[in-house]
Amino acid sequence: TYTDFELVWDWKISPKGNSGLKYRIQDHLFLPDQRVARFEDNVNAALKNRRTDRPAKDQDYVIGFEYQMTDNAANSDAMRNGKLHQTAALYDIFPASKDVTKAVGEFNQSRLVVRGDHVEHWLNGEKLVDASLQAPEVAASMAKRWGQGSPVYELLVKQPVKACPISLQNHDDVAWWKNIKIRRL
Repeated sequence: TYTDFELVWDWKISPKGNSGLKYRIQDHLFLPDQRVARFEDNVNAALKNRRTDRPAKDQDYVIGFEYQMTDNAANSDAMRNGKLHQTAALYDIFPASKDVTKAVGEFNQSRLVVRGDHVEHWLNGEKLVDASLQAPEVAASMAKRWGQGSPVYELLVKQPVKACPISLQNHDDVAWWKNIKIRRL
């Protein structure tokens, strides 16, 4: 688990791919393998009716902030939702200030700095997000996506856990990771 840290890694994504790195993780749960109208409703319901076993087919989900890594030009989520869902964004909260992503199939180098509530997202040597996890945009985004007062909203806006695990995320798309290095600050 990490509180303040700097993390660097190299990565590449497959065509149309979507991946990410989750940090400041507040909780972990298993989502039922069922179709619901909204993914967010499934997560909130799973938090209220938490499973204690590890099901064979259910999704393992972590509640935290995400450094987004995707094929900006061809991934449906990145195209549909724009800059808030593109590479180096603080997913769904702060967009990257510009696109410096290398071509799909080439390795990018990312850097994440978390110090207190301050975060920096770097890509290929350029700082693209410089933000506070206590900024009003965080609460506004969480209210819009998860519902104000929902369990996920409370966890991400209040962030009661400061020493947190980090998770490599995948959406069943091929992604490559290498040269992962972390240091405590």
